[in-house]
Amino acid sequence: KYQGVHKARAGEKSVLEIALATQLGQIRSQKEQAARAEADRKAAAERAEADRKAAAERAEAERLATEEDQRRAALRYIKTADGTVRAAETSLEWTASDNGSDVNWNQAQSYCAGKGASWRLPTSAELQGLFDSSGVLTTPCGQWTCKVSRAFRLSSVAFWSGEPNGSSGAWNVDLNDGGRNSFPVGVSRSTRALCVRRP
Repeated sequence: KYQGVHKARAGEKSVLEIALATQLGQIRSQKEQAARAEADRKAAAERAEADRKAAAERAEAERLATEEDQRRAALRYIKTADGTVRAAETSLEWTASDNGSDVNWNQAQSYCAGKGASWRLPTSAELQGLFDSSGVLTTPCGQWTCKVSRAFRLSSVAFWSGEPNGSSGAWNVDLNDGGRNSFPVGVSRSTRALCVRRP
């Protein structure tokens, strides 16, 4: 209702001056700012709650998917009554544990042959078939972690294949990263024998 400066006078003397328009404008501006700030705060809180719920739903979906992947993966390798591990996809039968100590290539071949009943060193492709690149399957193997089924009990990461590479080398597979490497046949450090057969 008021604009400008209003004066109350008593005779010739000015006793009061009130700048109403400026003061009312400041009050209205403060109220509007407070209302906007409150609306922004509520909107931010609603967005944060929606984001939290969405993140929780995603985490639960991922957990269930991981559990299902683990369940399905576990069925790929079945521990049998005689302590071996049967690979469902290939029908190969594996020893559940390796030889337990460092062996060179010739010693690894002798170890598997000594088990009789068609046991042998696997091919590098068969060893790599144990490796789970998704990371769902993991098991301790000495001081490392191997990406294979927990049905296996392993003591290292490097396993000899039965495949020679030239006159003085042979292939082995690292079950931590799935890599295929050629080592001299006389090397034994951290290398193991894991045996396989086709029943």
